[in-house]
Amino acid sequence: MEIKYEPLSPREALQTYCDWLLSQMPKFQSPPYEWYFLFYPIRTLLLGAKLLQREEYAQAVWPHLDNYIGEQLPNGALSSNFRGKPAAELSQKEIEHLLRTGKFNLADNGSNVHALIQAAQYCQDTERRERYLAAAKKWLDCWVPIWGLADGSYGNGIWGGHKLNGTYSMAMNVCSAFAAYTLATGDRHYIENAEGFAQFQ
Repeated sequence: MEIKYEPLSPREALQTYCDWLLSQMPKFQSPPYEWYFLFYPIRTLLLGAKLLQREEYAQAVWPHLDNYIGEQLPNGALSSNFRGKPAAELSQKEIEHLLRTGKFNLADNGSNVHALIQAAQYCQDTERRERYLAAAKKWLDCWVPIWGLADGSYGNGIWGGHKLNGTYSMAMNVCSAFAAYTLATGDRHYIENAEGFAQFQ
C-alpha cells in the first residue's frame, strides 16, 4: 500500500491508517502471535468503521474475535497468545497441560476483553454480540476473581506456567474491562470491582 507523506486532515489520517491496518490483517491468519498485537489494530478498525462509515473495517475483525473467544477455556481463562485450536477441540489432558505451561495473564487479556466489549457494542449481529458479551462475562466472573487480592489489586494470572499472585500494575487493564462491561450492560457490580482496584492504585 502506498502512503502519501503529506499533511492530512484528521479524517484522512484515520482512513489512511485504517487502510494500512487492513492491508496487514492477512498476517494474522495463523499462529504464533500474541493477541494484544492484534487487538490494538482491532480497536482502531472498529473506530474507523464507526467514524468513517467503512463497514469493511469491521468485517475484517470479526473472524479474529471469533477465534479469540473460541479458544476460551471452560473455566473462563483466555489465552494471551493465539493457539490456533478452539477449546471445544481440546481434551481434558490438553487443557490441564495449557494451565500448567500456557499464557493466561490478566494484563494482556484485560486490554483484549475491553476491545471485545467495544466490538460487541458496535456489532449489529445480535447473536455475535451476545457471544462476545458472554465470553467477557465468563472471563470477568470466573477467571479474574481467582487473582483478586485482599487490598483490591490483582495478580497477573499465568505466564509460561508461572502463577503470578503478587500485585501487578498492568493488571490494571482489568479495570477498563470491568468498566466497559458495566457501560455495555448496565450491571453496576463490575464498575464496583474497577473502583476497588482504582482506589488501591
